[in-house]
Order: sequence, then structure tokens, then C-alpha cells
Amino acid sequence: MTTQHRAVAALLALLSCASASAASFDCRQARSPMEQAICGNAVLSTLDERMARSYQRALLVLSPAGAAALKASQRSWLRYVQKVCTPAQDAQPRPAGEACLMNELNSRIRGLDQAGVKLGALVLTHVDQYATHPAPAGDDTGSPGRVVTRHVGRLQFDGPVTPAVQAWNRAQTPPTPPAAPRDSDDDESADTDSDTLIGCASDKLLSVQATSYFYAHGTPHGSGGHATTTTLLQAGMRAMTAADLFAPQADWKTRLPTLFWQAHLRQPNALKTAEAEQAIRAAAADETRWLITPTGLQVSMEIYEAGGYAETPVPITVTWDMLKPLLIDKSAPACDFSSLGGQ
Repeated sequence: MTTQHRAVAALLALLSCASASAASFDCRQARSPMEQAICGNAVLSTLDERMARSYQRALLVLSPAGAAALKASQRSWLRYVQKVCTPAQDAQPRPAGEACLMNELNSRIRGLDQAGVKLGALVLTHVDQYATHPAPAGDDTGSPGRVVTRHVGRLQFDGPVTPAVQAWNRAQTPPTPPAAPRDSDDDESADTDSDTLIGCASDKLLSVQATSYFYAHGTPHGSGGHATTTTLLQAGMRAMTAADLFAPQADWKTRLPTLFWQAHLRQPNALKTAEAEQAIRAAAADETRWLITPTGLQVSMEIYEAGGYAETPVPITVTWDMLKPLLIDKSAPACDFSSLGGQ
């Protein structure tokens, strides 16, 4: 058996709950650099065990078809992470592979945590597709494994299947990574990642944010975008509007942009330019930009929307306490689950 095949076999052990003194597989059998990295690093070992628990939890909740899809996603990820995080012989040293593995484990855990989420009678899952291909010759600016990466993750309802559920599932196509200046080689050396996170989920509503990222190897930085939707699950699975959240007399179109601008000013290194204020106020007034979270209403700014690349504000949140005078029922929406924590 080749080293590559041993690595795949060992990593596939993550699909089971078999445990050892470290990691989710028997570290006494660790041979590949990746196996040894997990077994020799307490943080990686803990993340590996947590991933295995999250995976098994989801399998117990999902339908047979949903479980089969999750198993396929996990196998795809295992092949992907081996190629991405195993350093090429003439590339980065082992620590770079460990940092890559830590990042990929955290990312996979976030996806698995969103699988098998019960929302009343509905069950939510997270479906992922992973792919790689070798980076062009001389390209050493991407992953330690010198590969170009592709990832698409999307939320789907596992059941029960109704016309409304089917329509919602069909609509959950992550946004295409934003256009970027390209030359003829960019498609061969550009990482793309499209994914979805849950801001707030309960038996009444589901608020999600789809994200996209594009990084052409060798460029100073990547680019990205967001698309937010909030669905009322007990109202025919229709999109939430401002009228569902704010009282008719609240005058939210005037008051909400000011609250978001003030919340931004309380952030460290807040932009105080007229351009930033105009952009943040406009985003706050656009109900299609609102993400419901356990702590408040959140708006994410796009790159270059409020200034230069490095000046892009972090997501801005106005807390439910601050919004209370505007709300219809004077209380925050219940969040039984959130990828952002705080529930």
C-alpha cells in the first residue's frame, strides 16, 4: 500500500467513532505526515475528535438519503484535505501543513454543525462538494499541497419533502464568486469558495448568509461577496419583510440607518468618512441585507463598498435591546441554532 493510500485509509477512519488516546483514529498506526500532524498536535487532535462527533450526530438525525449525501461529502472532504494540506516536497515545511489542516478542520466542523439541525418538523442539512487540480508550474502561492481548490457548500432541507421545501432547496445555490480582473491563466490558478452560514434558525424562521470568495494565486488579496435571505417557515416559507419585524409606526427607514452607523462608530478603527457613512446607511435600509442573529440584526459590507480593501468594515450588528422600541412584539426572534454562536 502506498503512503498516499495509507493516508486515505487512515483519514477515512474519521468516518467512524473509533477513538484512541488522541484523534479519532488509532495514532499507533499513524504513518503519513498528516496522520502524524494530527496525533502530534493537541489542538489538531481535539479538532479531529470534535469533527467526528459532529459527523456522527448528524448521521443519526438525517434520512437515509440525507445520510448518504453527508457520507459522500465527508469522503470528498477527506480526499480534498489530504491534497490541500500535505506539503509538496519542495514547498512549505510541515508547520504550513499543520496550519492548513487546522483551518480546514475548523471549516469542516462549521459545515457539519449545520447538518442534522431540527427546526420543528423540518430537518436541515449541509451539502458540500470539494475539488482540486494541480497548480500551474511555478505557482507556490496557494495551499501547501500546491493545488487549486474549489468548494461549494449549500444548505438543504432533508425533509419532510413538500413543494415549498423543494422550491427553497432549488433556490439555495451559493452566489458565483465575484468577477475579478483575469488573464488567460486565472482559471487554472484561482481558488473559489462558496458557502452558507446560519445566522438564526428556529421552527419559525431561518436566516442565512451565502458567501463567495475568489483568490487568484499570486495576487495581493482575494475578493468576495454576500447574499442574505430570511425565510418564515410557518408562513408558507416566504421571505421575511420589514413589516414582519418592525411596527408600522416605528419609522425604521429613518431610525435603523442611524442605529447601524452608530454601531459602526463603536467598532475599533471605525471609518468616519462621508463615503463610509453613506454606504452603511444605504446597506442598513436594504432589508435584503439583514441577517437575523442571536445578538441582533447584522449587515455585512462588501469589499470596496465603504472605502479601500483594507478599510472594509467588519459585520455591523445592532443589538435587539437597541432595536426593541422598533419591534412589533418588543422581543428578539428566538434562535435555537446559529453558526455565529450566542444562542
